[in-house]
Parts: sequence; C-alpha cells; structure tokens
Amino acid sequence: MPSPLGSNKRIRNPFFDEHIWPKFLRKRHRTLGQSPTYRATSLPLIDYNKETAYLRPEASWRRMLTQQPPTNYIGVIEYSGSGIHSVTPVYTRVKVLKPNNDDYLRITDVVPPVLNYGRLMPGEDKGALCFEARYSGLLERQLQDERAVDVSAYLGDVGFVIFTRYLSLSSVPDWKDGLARMLFLLERVWSDPDNDWWRPVLQYD
Repeated sequence: MPSPLGSNKRIRNPFFDEHIWPKFLRKRHRTLGQSPTYRATSLPLIDYNKETAYLRPEASWRRMLTQQPPTNYIGVIEYSGSGIHSVTPVYTRVKVLKPNNDDYLRITDVVPPVLNYGRLMPGEDKGALCFEARYSGLLERQLQDERAVDVSAYLGDVGFVIFTRYLSLSSVPDWKDGLARMLFLLERVWSDPDNDWWRPVLQYD
C-alpha cells in the first residue's frame, strides 16, 4: 500500500519509538487516573520509579518532536462493519491545529488521550493507536498483517496513525459522520490536564 503523499524521507524519533512507546505508553500506571478500560488491559504495570521519572514536568521528552522533518498531521485508518474485518481501509489525513502556535506534533501531544482518558490505546506497532481501548485486542488479533503494512506505509506522512472500526466517511463531514464524531471526542480529551484551555482543533486535510 503506497504512501498517499509519497513521503519516504522522514526519520522517526528513536527515543519515542524505543523508550516512550514501549516503556511508558504501553504500560498501566500507578499514579495517573487512567480509565477503567485502560487499567483492565493486559499491559504490564510500570515500575514506580520509572513512572515518576517520566512524569516529571521538566522531562525533556515533552518537548521532543515525533519525527524529522516535523509534521502536524495524524492519519486515521477506518475499517468497516460492525466488527473489524480484513477489508480495504479508508485513509484520511487530519491536520492538528494547536492553540499555542506550535505547528508540529510533539511526543507530549500523544500522551493525554492515551494515559489520562483511555480514548486511544497504543498498539504493538510503534506509532499505531486504536481509538477506544476496548477494541485494541480485536485490532491486534484480527489485523496483524494489514496493520503492520498500513503503519509502515503511512507513518512517512503523519506523526502517528489511529485505527478505528467505523467506516463512515462522507465527502462533506458533519455531526453524523463517524470520523467527525471521533475527532470531536478527541478534541475534548486531547488536552493538558494542568492547562484546561489547551485544546487542539482537528480538521480534514
């Protein structure tokens, strides 16, 4: 599956892929108020000292970019039907408009919707997130091959990829559109818990 924009020159941040993703995001946490769905997953519990170190307000990873050259786009891959099936996915690139005039995605932008609210579940593939934690196991089991291909194909164009089981795109998105609803929810949970005013705007490319 070729990348829609043909971008093959981006370099992923190795600290994000080798440390933040497996050792911080794909862990259950002791001190954060994670959702019951997230806490009920089979993810291992993070070491208390490591959790404390990662959560320091001055931790350098908070300012790091996800990749170089930087991007302000995420990708959404939708699968159809009442369950997840191996069908041709529909890909949409979504621009993230950040209110602090920072045009690019940083590692800290991935953390709140994952750890604070459980809206996004980090998958086995670095850079792949599943919308709604309760579907993540189904995604991992039934879409193993397709998921890996999709992630490798699209991460050249976006900071990370979100998988969802709803295939409901329309040419003019409105409130009834499943992707629009998903983005609406993410805008409201994608915030800094210490700064309630921080909320991005997600829009179709």
